[in-house]
Amino acid sequence: MESVINKLAEIETAATKIMQAAENQKKLQDEQQEERIAKFDADLEAETAKRIEEITTKLHSTTLITNRITEHCPRRFTKTL
Repeated sequence: MESVINKLAEIETAATKIMQAAENQKKLQDEQQEERIAKFDADLEAETAKRIEEITTKLHSTTLITNRITEHCPRRFTKTL
C-alpha cells in the first residue's frame, strides 16, 4: 500500500511540474504576442501618419493650384464647377 501512495505522490509531483512548465510557456507566448501586437500597432501608426502627410501635401498643392486658376480666370473656372 505504501508503494502505491509513493507512486501517486511521484505522479502528482510530475504533474505539478508539467503544469508549471505549461504555465511558464503560456506566459512567454503571451509576452511574445504582446510584443508583436505592439510592433504592428507602431508600424501601422507610422504608416498612417506618413500617408496622412502625403495626402495633406497633395491636397495643399491642389488647393494652391486651384486658387491660382481662380485668380486668373474666376468666371470660367466657377462655371465648370
